[in-house]
This record gives sequence, C-alpha cells and structure tokens, in this order.
Amino acid sequence: MRPTDDEWLDIEPVISITGLARGTIYNRISKGGDVPVAYKFGQQLRFRRSDLDAWLEAHRRVPASTQLAENSPHRT
Repeated sequence: MRPTDDEWLDIEPVISITGLARGTIYNRISKGGDVPVAYKFGQQLRFRRSDLDAWLEAHRRVPASTQLAENSPHRT
C-alpha cells in the first residue's frame, strides 16, 4: 500500500476496532505501552489504517488446535 492511499482514523474507530477503552489508549501512549502507532496533530490523535492493521495482525490470537494443524508435518 502506498502512503498516499492510507486512511487516517481518529480515536473513535480505533476504540471500536480494538476494544480498548479511550483511557487505556491514552495511558498506554503516554507510558509507552502496547498500542497502535499514533500521530498527534495539534490536540488530536490520528492513526493510520495500515498501522492499525499491522498492530491487529501482530496481536491475532489463533486457537491452539489450528496452530497445531498448520504446523503439522503430515499436513497435505
């Protein structure tokens, strides 16, 4: 994806997509915690959709049974 094609999001969609509370996001940003990369424009936080997607992928949870099946040497 080219940077010019990237969508900027404010905090509301990020709250909805991640399930994190607004306060949690702000606290983690101020303390260097684990949140999607944020950019500050004046008083507003903005998030690039591609950064949010990458963060979500890094935090994806896969059931153990699926992981075992994917890593099985007998998989066809």
